[in-house]
Amino acid sequence: MLIVDDAEFNRDRLKEILGETYDYLEAENGSQVIQMLGENVGIDRMLLDINMSQMNGFDVLKWMNQSQCITETPVIMISSEEPVDTMRKAYDMGITDYIIRPFDSVIVKKRVQNTLH
Repeated sequence: MLIVDDAEFNRDRLKEILGETYDYLEAENGSQVIQMLGENVGIDRMLLDINMSQMNGFDVLKWMNQSQCITETPVIMISSEEPVDTMRKAYDMGITDYIIRPFDSVIVKKRVQNTLH
């Protein structure tokens, strides 16, 4: 699982919530994500922050759609905001689900588990 967030605290918090069930890769920005996807490092799902420097979450989704890897990798978008238009745009771009910060551990676990089905 790839956790993409420019804040190390948020990446650590997600790993703490999800526990040792998963193998984790981490990225701080969209540029790193695209490099990892290009190298085909075996990402089975992604938790992707919207607001990052050096390529935001929507830029990553755009690239994933252009390269057609969005269909192979479930993406759960992460945001501290929940405006409906932002959520709709993310779903239109192919995300599987959407998580709002601050994280609720039960919701995070369930939404990640749901990407398995």
